[in-house]
Amino acid sequence: MKRAACHEAGHIIVAFKLGIRVESVRVANGLLLTDVWADDLDSTSRPKIDRYAFLAGGIAGEQFIFGDYDRVAMRDDQAKVTQRNGAAIETYIPEALAIVTANESCLGRIRQQLTINWIAARAEAQLCSDSDSYPILSRVELDDILRSC
Repeated sequence: MKRAACHEAGHIIVAFKLGIRVESVRVANGLLLTDVWADDLDSTSRPKIDRYAFLAGGIAGEQFIFGDYDRVAMRDDQAKVTQRNGAAIETYIPEALAIVTANESCLGRIRQQLTINWIAARAEAQLCSDSDSYPILSRVELDDILRSC
């Protein structure tokens, strides 16, 4: 849970700093996911490096906090980079890491709120619906956190 929250917080920080709108964070089939506006991420006016840096943002978040990253878990992000004709995701980690490093306190706030909301939503899902998919943070909640950073 700690590593996943850190990973998604990295994506969110990089997205925010690059002007990629995050719609929400949710759990789908037990996995934490950040949903962004496809029009923002894949806009032809957006530099490709921004797309790749966003996708490397999760790895950067993990690397910043833990000193390494989960090479199995990053395969989905690598697949998304590959779909967008990018190189190895490691190529884009330095740019993403620079953004994450410059926004350390915001990374911590988002990571903390993700963890708190995840625990609460998971408990509620187990009590009410037994579903393995549920919302964690809405765009409004994220905007509130990001404005305070």
